[in-house]
Amino acid sequence: MKTLKTPHLLPKILLLLLPLHLSLTGCGENSINPGPFSTPGNTLNSGITIPQNIKPAPDLEITSPTRGSVFTTTNTITVKGTVHDSQYGVESLRVGLGLNGQYLTPAPDGSFQTQITLQPGLNIIWAVAKNKIFGRSVTAISVLYGQFQDDSQTISNAFQMHLSQSAFQKIQQALIPLLYNLDLEAKLKALNPLWADTYLSILDVSVTLETLQYSNPKIYLAPDIGKLNVWIDLENFQVSIKGNLDVFGVGIFNLTATVDATKAKANTQALASIQNGQLNISFQNTNLDLEGFNLTLQVYNWTVPSGFVDFFENGIKNVLISEVIKVLNDKVPGFLQDTFKKVYDPLSFNVLGKNINLSLQPQSAQFLTSGLSLAADANVQAGTPVKTNLHSSLITPGLPPNPDTTKEVAIALNDDFLNRILHAAWKAGILDIDINDQFFQNLGTSAPINLQASMLMSLYPEFQNHLNNNDPLTIKIRPTLPPIVQNKIGSPQTLSFKMGEVELILIAHQGALERELMRVRLQLSADIKAKIQNSKLTVESSNRPMFIGDVTAEPLVDFDQNKIETLLNVLVPIIYPQMIKTLQDIPLPSVAGVNITQFQIEHGGNSLDFLNIWGTFDVP
Repeated sequence: MKTLKTPHLLPKILLLLLPLHLSLTGCGENSINPGPFSTPGNTLNSGITIPQNIKPAPDLEITSPTRGSVFTTTNTITVKGTVHDSQYGVESLRVGLGLNGQYLTPAPDGSFQTQITLQPGLNIIWAVAKNKIFGRSVTAISVLYGQFQDDSQTISNAFQMHLSQSAFQKIQQALIPLLYNLDLEAKLKALNPLWADTYLSILDVSVTLETLQYSNPKIYLAPDIGKLNVWIDLENFQVSIKGNLDVFGVGIFNLTATVDATKAKANTQALASIQNGQLNISFQNTNLDLEGFNLTLQVYNWTVPSGFVDFFENGIKNVLISEVIKVLNDKVPGFLQDTFKKVYDPLSFNVLGKNINLSLQPQSAQFLTSGLSLAADANVQAGTPVKTNLHSSLITPGLPPNPDTTKEVAIALNDDFLNRILHAAWKAGILDIDINDQFFQNLGTSAPINLQASMLMSLYPEFQNHLNNNDPLTIKIRPTLPPIVQNKIGSPQTLSFKMGEVELILIAHQGALERELMRVRLQLSADIKAKIQNSKLTVESSNRPMFIGDVTAEPLVDFDQNKIETLLNVLVPIIYPQMIKTLQDIPLPSVAGVNITQFQIEHGGNSLDFLNIWGTFDVP
């Protein structure tokens, strides 16, 4: 096992090799804690420190647990290792987890052990040894602890959305254009003859609908416990009718009629349910009133009996009310259903040229006095698996999502769902990236550093007899564990992002020949800020990542590993932004016809189990 030995002296010419624009990535020193790990030296404007000394350092190794171990039943483990320095002796040894560590005294044979309490998620266990001339060695491994769910199973309570009363006022605006497409005229024409009856057993009447028109439709929505109260107005309701009268079967007379109503006014109750995994909305107790109803009837070449007009008016009015109610019950719940069902539509987004697909499975839909609550389980698909060592994603016990009902629209997003997204991307190999000049060309940009062997040989002269200055380099990124993201206590909108056991493989290309130069295991921890942009959840770097790297293989030539920190200070600013792209531009569930804008994010739940995302609606 090779360990990182903190360097202290490099030629000043290295200042020319580290581009100033690396400051954009916000990466800093290789450290878990800026106190014990910071190293004096020259600092570029980029924040990258160039150490000033190189001193021999102890040989340090963590032997147990093994890299990438998964613990599910106990969170207290024994960490074992060895440390040796035959020349200068071991002055101090510190072993820890996260920002916390303890000083240990190694046994005479150099072995050491201590107990550590793991936290749910990815745990970076580190050790630091210092000799009497202040040479330092650093090593680290990552392990997982917690509950894990097979990725073939859905994430329960993945998200919940609440739409408030004010949201419904905007939703009803989005529904108005749909009310022009009720197809009332076509629906009623399909029934022709619209109405047929017999008056006093002597007069048979049969009528057909010619035209039906209305204008300025309106809909009003008022959520209530277990139901949605709905009012629909169709102004200037007009109907024209043709028909005939048959008197004793011997005389046939033609008639025309028009119906005018100032408003067709309906009221009903919408009920929501989940049936066979689908959102269903239906109407019950629908009533319709034709306000200002007026009938004009004309029968040609026959004198109408005195009571026939009332008979005809009641018959036409009743059939219009009955059939319009049927159309409203048939069409409008579909409009509402399609509007809210969009919340459960499959979502897809692209990460480094590959699609990640989110499937939402409705679990509950409930009308409340505060609005409508919609909840769903979820799963993620990201292509054919290429990782076989872990088939389960991290889940954390806690409360189900509980959005803020005082906001116009609120989404509570379970952090287990975010970790399933990361797990799916990792398992499908989306995070297996080859970084080289072609990679940046595909992104439409140029490489931020010189990805040629000359850069590497400036750090490691040992390669000079094996490489040419212009040999292209490739950095192969191969994470052996999935990234883990968790809400950060006391930091609204901030997530803790960790990647453990990321294998970096440096390759030099000499024509068709690929020459492997080194392998490094990287442990990385950073804070990322969650935000909403264009109705999508995205993240950006919040601070400088903290990282530790161990050289695990030198297949071409033995080289001075003391300089690995400086190399990682160059590589991590390139690698880290690619890793967090999995959590960028995740589409959020939405409602048809409205845009979600002006979102804010905060943590929710007693155990910070979910993100509360809330904001407002806009109707285009």
